[in-house]
This record gives sequence, C-alpha cells and structure tokens, in this order.
Amino acid sequence: MRHTTLVAISVGILALVPAVAPADIMTYNGMGLKDTVKVHAPGHLADNLTVHAGQLHVTYLGEDYDAFCVDIDQYVGTSEVDEWTVYDLPQNGDLIAFLFETYADGVATGVEAAALQVAIWEVLSETDDSFFDLTSGNFQILNNAPVVALATTYLATVPGSYTPIIEPVVLHSETKQDVIISGGQVPEPASLSVLSLGAVLSLIRRRRRR
Repeated sequence: MRHTTLVAISVGILALVPAVAPADIMTYNGMGLKDTVKVHAPGHLADNLTVHAGQLHVTYLGEDYDAFCVDIDQYVGTSEVDEWTVYDLPQNGDLIAFLFETYADGVATGVEAAALQVAIWEVLSETDDSFFDLTSGNFQILNNAPVVALATTYLATVPGSYTPIIEPVVLHSETKQDVIISGGQVPEPASLSVLSLGAVLSLIRRRRRR
C-alpha cells in the first residue's frame, strides 16, 4: 500500500511540472549601430519599405544584449518571448548562427551592422542555400550600395552547413520581431523531465527515511 502511495505521489508531481518554461519579457531599448536600406521581399511585411537595419539593444533576464532581427514579418518592440534554438527558425538556422557568431562581435560601424543584418535576412529568406544574392531572389536590397557590397562579402563566407559554437538563442515572440542573441544552451524538454524525475526520487528517499 505504501509503495502504491509513493508511485501516485510521483506521478502527481510529474504532472505538475510544465514541459515548457513560462514566457519571459524581452525589453526593446532602441537601436545601436545601424543604416537604412530599402527592402524588396514580396509577401512579407517589410516589402518595399525603407527600414533601419543593424543592432537592436534588448534586455532579457536582467542582461543587456546587442541583438539582430531574424523576422521580417513583425515590428520590433518589447514583448513576452520564448527561447528557441536557431534550428527552430523556418530555414537555414545553422547558417544564421554562422553569420552571427562570426561577425556580430566585430561590428564597429553602421554599415557593418546593417550589412550583417541584411545578410541574416537574406539567409533567412532564401530556400536555395547554395546561392545568396541581395540583388535577386526572395529578398533584395534596392539601395545602399556600401551595405550591399559588405553583406555580399559576408555571404560569400557562409559554409554549406555549420555547427554553432556559442549556442546563440532566438527570442521568439508571437507579436514582435524575433531576435538572436548570444547565450547559453536552451534546455531540452527531455532535460526538464530528468530534472523532474530527480526531484521525485529525492522526495521518495526522504519519505523512506521517516
């Protein structure tokens, strides 16, 4: 009977543990280094708009970050967010991680910041990951030759595939732009289950000592 009670307690505790952590707030604090570009991306919110491209200053879990946008279908702003990995992005998440990890820390001018941003948008928008070109395809920049030239240089270094080194985190919002920041590894649901099981076993051991 005692064994049955402990099993019931274990199942009850596991049921109370959520599979996904609740959303946290990402606070948008304005832009850092940036430049303006005119976007041609049919079917997307940014199509035919002249926009600022570059660093986004955000605060998340008490830390300040220079972020970059990975979403051309929302406006930037403060929002509840969930943590994604780059592999949760619609496509080419590993290549976006390459651009971010390779160039984000070295951004020192508005042109560099904008070039990295439009390179990320290009990789995010194109289904053919063997050819990236900002003057044709699903995503194009219609002005600002210096930004296009530097972004083309960045895109020329993109490998066929890439394994992230610093585990960048995508902050996903249902109502505002998704952004990429440097960060730690996002816990997998399986890891959360292991942690939950550990708590249950600890409770059982304590009860048995009584």
